[in-house]
Amino acid sequence: MEWSKKLPQHSAVGVGVFLLITLIVVLSKKLYEKRGTNPEVLKKGATCVKRAASHAVSAQQMNNPLLAFSKAHQALAYLKIARELALDDELSESTRIPLDELREDVEREEQRARDRILKLCPQVGVRTRAGSNAGYSSLPTVSRGENQEIRPPVASGDVSMFRKL
Repeated sequence: MEWSKKLPQHSAVGVGVFLLITLIVVLSKKLYEKRGTNPEVLKKGATCVKRAASHAVSAQQMNNPLLAFSKAHQALAYLKIARELALDDELSESTRIPLDELREDVEREEQRARDRILKLCPQVGVRTRAGSNAGYSSLPTVSRGENQEIRPPVASGDVSMFRKL
């Protein structure tokens, strides 16, 4: 007890905070090491990888660029979920699908679908610095002539052309 009287008043609080932080670090390290080893979690992660692969295949087979883009985007979402659930090595081992190659293929397919969309409908593209950083740098310029008219979208509220009573 004599050594505690020699220390300043607030050093006991500092030691307590240090021990608490050390305990949190050790526990988080143990939890991180355990991530993905639970068989149920690994099974869910493997299911997500398989769904991502099936969505990637269907994105490659789609003729409609919007549907292909949607399927590729869903595949990327499933891959992200799978990587959050389990470690890449465990997922690759359980599904026999290399995740890095699958992610690259899906991103390539998404970019291909995006390019097809922009080729068919160039006014969809974003002409900003953020848009060019997102992959829209090769947008064709669209010149509006006097003979081209801009029609409002169907969802704008003008549904009179659909009413034939």
